[in-house]
Amino acid sequence: MAFELYKPGPTSTTPMEDWLASGAIAAGDVVKLVAAASATAQGKVSVITGGQAGTDYSYGVAAHAAADGEHVAIIPHRSGQVWKADAAANCDNTKIGALTTYLAASTLAVTTGGTISNNGNRVVIIGHEGPASARKYLVVFNHATIIGG
Repeated sequence: MAFELYKPGPTSTTPMEDWLASGAIAAGDVVKLVAAASATAQGKVSVITGGQAGTDYSYGVAAHAAADGEHVAIIPHRSGQVWKADAAANCDNTKIGALTTYLAASTLAVTTGGTISNNGNRVVIIGHEGPASARKYLVVFNHATIIGG
Protein backbone atom coordinates (compact mmCIF):
# COMPACT_ATOMS: atom_id res chain seq x y z
CA MET A 1 0.00 0.00 0.00
CA ALA A 2 1.48 3.31 -1.03
CA PHE A 3 -0.34 5.56 1.50
CA GLU A 4 -2.28 4.79 4.66
CA LEU A 5 -3.86 7.26 7.08
CA TYR A 6 -1.74 7.21 10.24
CA LYS A 7 -3.41 10.02 12.23
CA PRO A 8 -6.79 11.30 11.10
CA GLY A 9 -6.31 14.89 12.18
CA PRO A 10 -8.21 17.14 14.58
CA THR A 11 -11.27 14.86 14.73
CA SER A 12 -11.49 11.15 15.38
CA THR A 13 -13.54 10.53 12.24
CA THR A 14 -12.20 9.99 8.75
CA PRO A 15 -14.53 11.38 6.11
CA MET A 16 -14.68 9.47 2.84
CA GLU A 17 -16.21 10.56 -0.43
CA ASP A 18 -17.70 8.42 -3.18
CA TRP A 19 -16.21 8.96 -6.66
CA LEU A 20 -16.01 7.01 -9.92
CA ALA A 21 -12.65 5.55 -10.89
CA SER A 22 -11.21 6.74 -14.18
CA GLY A 23 -8.80 3.88 -14.81
CA ALA A 24 -7.72 1.24 -12.32
CA ILE A 25 -7.04 2.47 -8.79
CA ALA A 26 -5.32 0.47 -6.04
CA ALA A 27 -5.87 0.88 -2.30
CA GLY A 28 -3.49 3.57 -1.04
CA ASP A 29 -3.07 5.30 -4.43
CA VAL A 30 -2.92 9.09 -4.39
CA VAL A 31 -5.61 10.42 -6.72
CA LYS A 32 -6.49 13.61 -8.57
CA LEU A 33 -9.79 14.98 -9.78
CA VAL A 34 -10.42 14.28 -13.48
CA ALA A 35 -10.99 17.33 -15.65
CA ALA A 36 -14.25 17.52 -17.64
CA ALA A 37 -15.87 14.94 -15.36
CA SER A 38 -18.68 17.42 -14.77
CA ALA A 39 -20.35 16.07 -17.90
CA THR A 40 -21.03 12.85 -16.01
CA ALA A 41 -23.54 12.29 -13.23
CA GLN A 42 -20.75 11.80 -10.71
CA GLY A 43 -17.22 13.16 -10.46
CA LYS A 44 -14.24 11.00 -11.36
CA VAL A 45 -10.77 10.50 -9.94
CA SER A 46 -7.64 8.88 -11.33
CA VAL A 47 -4.16 8.05 -10.04
CA ILE A 48 -1.72 10.98 -10.17
CA THR A 49 1.23 10.59 -12.50
CA GLY A 50 3.84 11.62 -9.93
CA GLY A 51 7.48 12.26 -10.73
CA GLN A 52 9.71 15.29 -10.24
CA ALA A 53 8.00 17.23 -13.02
CA GLY A 54 4.45 15.97 -12.40
CA THR A 55 1.79 18.65 -12.67
CA ASP A 56 -1.09 16.85 -10.95
CA TYR A 57 -2.67 18.34 -7.85
CA SER A 58 -3.42 15.51 -5.45
CA TYR A 59 -6.88 15.33 -3.93
CA GLY A 60 -6.85 12.33 -1.64
CA VAL A 61 -6.06 8.65 -1.18
CA ALA A 62 -8.10 5.64 -2.28
CA ALA A 63 -9.48 3.58 0.61
CA HIS A 64 -9.83 0.46 -1.56
CA ALA A 65 -9.16 -0.79 -5.08
CA ALA A 66 -11.54 -0.11 -7.97
CA ALA A 67 -11.61 -0.86 -11.67
CA ASP A 68 -12.37 1.76 -14.33
CA GLY A 69 -15.95 3.01 -13.91
CA GLU A 70 -16.46 1.51 -10.45
CA HIS A 71 -17.24 3.49 -7.31
CA VAL A 72 -14.26 4.16 -5.08
CA ALA A 73 -14.10 5.66 -1.59
CA ILE A 74 -11.57 8.48 -1.34
CA ILE A 75 -10.16 10.02 1.84
CA PRO A 76 -9.49 13.67 0.92
CA HIS A 77 -6.22 14.82 2.44
CA ARG A 78 -6.71 17.62 4.93
CA SER A 79 -4.60 19.74 7.23
CA GLY A 80 -3.67 17.93 10.42
CA GLN A 81 -3.64 14.46 8.89
CA VAL A 82 -0.50 12.35 9.06
CA TRP A 83 -0.02 9.61 6.47
CA LYS A 84 2.24 6.56 6.49
CA ALA A 85 3.80 6.21 3.04
CA ASP A 86 6.06 3.77 1.28
CA ALA A 87 9.57 5.12 0.75
CA ALA A 88 11.54 4.49 -2.43
CA ALA A 89 14.70 3.82 -0.38
CA ASN A 90 15.65 3.30 3.26
CA CYS A 91 14.37 6.14 5.43
CA ASP A 92 16.77 8.93 6.27
CA ASN A 93 16.19 11.33 9.17
CA THR A 94 18.12 14.05 7.34
CA LYS A 95 15.20 14.21 4.85
CA ILE A 96 12.70 15.38 7.49
CA GLY A 97 11.29 18.70 6.31
CA ALA A 98 13.20 18.51 3.00
CA LEU A 99 11.86 20.65 0.15
CA THR A 100 12.93 18.08 -2.44
CA THR A 101 10.34 15.39 -1.77
CA TYR A 102 8.13 14.00 -4.52
CA LEU A 103 6.14 10.88 -5.37
CA ALA A 104 7.81 8.45 -7.76
CA ALA A 105 6.13 8.31 -11.17
CA SER A 106 5.59 4.56 -11.28
CA THR A 107 5.14 3.53 -7.63
CA LEU A 108 4.01 6.75 -5.90
CA ALA A 109 6.59 5.95 -3.22
CA VAL A 110 8.08 8.94 -1.40
CA THR A 111 11.34 9.91 -3.07
CA THR A 112 13.81 12.64 -2.10
CA GLY A 113 16.42 14.68 -3.92
CA GLY A 114 16.65 16.24 -7.33
CA THR A 115 15.10 19.32 -8.88
CA ILE A 116 11.42 19.59 -8.08
CA SER A 117 9.10 21.31 -10.53
CA ASN A 118 5.85 19.61 -9.53
CA ASN A 119 2.68 21.26 -8.28
CA GLY A 120 0.50 19.53 -5.75
CA ASN A 121 1.79 15.99 -5.37
CA ARG A 122 4.64 16.81 -3.00
CA VAL A 123 4.57 15.62 0.59
CA VAL A 124 6.62 16.78 3.56
CA ILE A 125 8.40 14.10 5.60
CA ILE A 126 7.89 14.54 9.33
CA GLY A 127 9.35 11.23 10.53
CA HIS A 128 9.46 7.53 9.85
CA GLU A 129 7.95 4.41 11.36
CA GLY A 130 10.13 1.49 12.40
CA PRO A 131 13.72 0.97 11.32
CA ALA A 132 15.09 2.81 8.28
CA SER A 133 14.98 -0.44 6.33
CA ALA A 134 11.18 -0.66 6.83
CA ARG A 135 10.87 2.14 4.26
CA LYS A 136 7.85 3.83 5.87
CA TYR A 137 7.85 7.63 6.09
CA LEU A 138 5.34 9.68 8.06
CA VAL A 139 4.25 12.57 5.85
CA VAL A 140 1.80 15.42 5.49
CA PHE A 141 0.52 16.61 2.15
CA ASN A 142 1.67 20.02 0.99
CA HIS A 143 -1.51 22.00 0.26
CA ALA A 144 0.24 24.72 -1.72
CA THR A 145 2.34 24.79 -4.85
CA ILE A 146 5.30 25.87 -2.72
CA ILE A 147 6.11 25.22 0.92
CA GLY A 148 4.87 28.17 2.91
CA GLY A 149 2.70 29.31 -0.03
